[in-house]
Amino acid sequence: MIDVTFCNSVFFMQKELVKDVQHLINETGNYLNESISDITVEIILDNSTGYEACVESVDANEGMWPRDFEIRVSRSLLEQEHSVILTAIAHEMVHVYQHAEGRLYQENGSFIWNDKLDNNLECIPYEGVKFSRSEYFAFPWEREAYGLERALYEHFRELQDKEEFFNKIFSELCLN
Repeated sequence: MIDVTFCNSVFFMQKELVKDVQHLINETGNYLNESISDITVEIILDNSTGYEACVESVDANEGMWPRDFEIRVSRSLLEQEHSVILTAIAHEMVHVYQHAEGRLYQENGSFIWNDKLDNNLECIPYEGVKFSRSEYFAFPWEREAYGLERALYEHFRELQDKEEFFNKIFSELCLN
């Protein structure tokens, strides 16, 4: 189970969305890596990042295998359709697991990508660097996150549909 908190009244008027975000984050954990535990995620409204959503480790241990994260979302993201918001959160959760597994970390102003599949270690400086869209989409951690975000959202929807189906059947059985 992942501990999820909401800061700055991010979703204060969207109770259904809060429930869905919590469910999605926990199902993402089950889908990506059940063996990683003790993760905390705080969802924060922050328009200063320049992105609709981003994740950062706020773990006191800094470096590899952090467990405490913030997902920062912009107000413009919260104005999107429910599915767009949840897909963006799923994307950021892929990054949470990349960090938690020690495959992606930040050190001395650089992103370090450790792809265990081909034993490739990539170091990409980011401090003071403005990346083009093509450079951004070419980062291996972004390719992985974009490749998984839709699958994670669809997995969540399938589980939600099954839950609604069984709740409906159960309530009908109880009424008879």
